[in-house]
Amino acid sequence: NGLIVRFEFFKFKLMRETYFTPDNTTDYGYLHSDQLASSEAMESNKNAWKNNLNRPKPELIKTIERNYSKHYLTKIVQLANHHNCRVLFFYLPESGSNLKEPLNMMFYETLAPVISLPDTIINSSANWKDPMHFNDTGAKKTSQFIVPVIVKELAKIDNEVKN
Repeated sequence: NGLIVRFEFFKFKLMRETYFTPDNTTDYGYLHSDQLASSEAMESNKNAWKNNLNRPKPELIKTIERNYSKHYLTKIVQLANHHNCRVLFFYLPESGSNLKEPLNMMFYETLAPVISLPDTIINSSANWKDPMHFNDTGAKKTSQFIVPVIVKELAKIDNEVKN
C-alpha cells in the first residue's frame, strides 16, 4: 500500500533515521522490515478476501475487473517477444486471499509461464510485514525460491541460442 510506504518514509525523515534516503538508488527505495503482521490483521485480511470473493457481482463488473488489463499485457508481451525477451509472470498473492494462482490463469498462460510461490512461504505468518507485504524474512525466502527458477529459464535461452 503506497500510503503506508509514504507514511513510513515521512516517519523516518522526521525522526532522521539514516538507513533510508529518498535519493538512494542503491536499494531502489527498499525499506528494511523485521516487523511481523499481527494475527488480527492477517485474520481481518482473510475475512475481507473471503467476503470479496463470495460477494455476488453483476457479470459486467466481473468482466471489467478481470479483463481490463489483458490488452496491455498482450501488447507488453508482444513487444518483449519482438525484442527477443522472454517473459515470466510471477504471481504474488496477498496473505489472506487463499488464491493459489491468478484469477485469469488461463489467459496468463497463453502469454508466458506463470510462477507461483509455494504454500510454505505464503502460509507462514513469520514472512509477512502486514497482510499485503513481506518482511525481510519473506522477501529473502521469495528470492531464494525465484532465483533458481530464473536461472533455469536463462539456461533454456542459452540452449536455444546454441541450437
